Amino acid sequence: MRDHHQRPGRPRRLHRIGGLQRHRSPPTVLVCMNRLSVQRETFANNGVLCVNVLAGDQGDVSLAFSQSAREGTAKRFETGLWTEVNHGLPALRGALVSLACRVTNTVEVGSHNVLFSEVDAVIDRQ
Repeated sequence: MRDHHQRPGRPRRLHRIGGLQRHRSPPTVLVCMNRLSVQRETFANNGVLCVNVLAGDQGDVSLAFSQSAREGTAKRFETGLWTEVNHGLPALRGALVSLACRVTNTVEVGSHNVLFSEVDAVIDRQ
């Protein structure tokens, strides 16, 4: 079991339903995060993230990540099987695809931060 305490460099979660935007060159995904999120600063400071696109049978993972903050980040990673990929990022086994990314820019737009994230690795369904 990995240590998932609230420290930089540790797995964090962001629950997102639909709406990822991507660019082709370099491959970039835009991740929108509410500026009130307790995870916002950690994601921005770490400089890396992994986008896991869930399969239809992974509703339990989606539910675990949508629970309120009082559940804590570590508890959320108890659901599903996780493996480490580039930069020690948590990739969900069985996800349709996982994208290991480097955050290259952050822009504040309204109530959200937009994290421009260049894709370093694409991990197909494991």
